Amino acid sequence: MIGLFSDPKLTVKYVSDSYQASDTAPERKAMVPPPPIREVFEPLTKLTQAIWPGVPVTPVMENGASDSIYFAQAGIPSYGYSAIALERDDERAHGQDERLPIDSYWKSLDFLYSFLQALGAK
Repeated sequence: MIGLFSDPKLTVKYVSDSYQASDTAPERKAMVPPPPIREVFEPLTKLTQAIWPGVPVTPVMENGASDSIYFAQAGIPSYGYSAIALERDDERAHGQDERLPIDSYWKSLDFLYSFLQALGAK
């Protein structure tokens, strides 16, 4: 990476989460994903089927980063989900032309509200 700048006076250091600088990248081991928790995934699946019949609820790896890494390190399972329906191959997340269908936005709010109600009812 230093070669990109072609400046011998330039130094590059890696900074860890605890702000310690070093010459090598900090070690970060992959974490085992938490198993699905029935009390979370049953209402999630039921609600998904009510709104989008036939759509499976499947675990996926989220791109980017989230605060769940800190929860996982503390032993607290953390999950991400999206109730925003997009057309196949039309994901424009954080792009210059990022957009959502209006109907999908409102359905996602209804979904979130209903999901939180279902979780709170237990």
